[in-house]
Amino acid sequence: MKSFKLQNIWVALALVLASGHVFAELKIGLVDKQVLGSESQYVKSVWERMNKDFTSRKDALIAKDRDLKAKYEALERDKDALSEADLKKREREITKLQQTLQSDSDTFQNDVAQRQEKERAAFEKFLSEVLTDLAKEEKLDLIIDQQVALYNAGKADYTHKALQALDKAYKK
Repeated sequence: MKSFKLQNIWVALALVLASGHVFAELKIGLVDKQVLGSESQYVKSVWERMNKDFTSRKDALIAKDRDLKAKYEALERDKDALSEADLKKREREITKLQQTLQSDSDTFQNDVAQRQEKERAAFEKFLSEVLTDLAKEEKLDLIIDQQVALYNAGKADYTHKALQALDKAYKK
């Protein structure tokens, strides 16, 4: 049994040494995807388009919210002077406005989330293509996100080059 364990240790040691030799020849590049996702022209233009596309709906929701608050404040101010029927009528109106606002708000948030997901997926695909081209150009064997790396001496940081490549590819 001991010879079996000893044999396993030797095999494991041989594998570690062999893999060390393989890894020593790898050229690895690190990129900070957070920087690429916040500073690239691609992402900035997507945010501008999304803001433009959703601003009118957001403004309409804000206006509905203001209207609802004004109606609620008027009800609170006038409720002692209103008849029971008028009070109930205004309460129903406010409740209906609240429900409509909540429904519109939920729909808006879902639409924004779906669009963000679609744009995120498109960016990930674009980024993958650009990083693949960068890896070939720089003769890198592997590109990984800087946040995954446990240690970085700084020599393998390709974030700036990747950002330049992203912006160049986006302009095309």
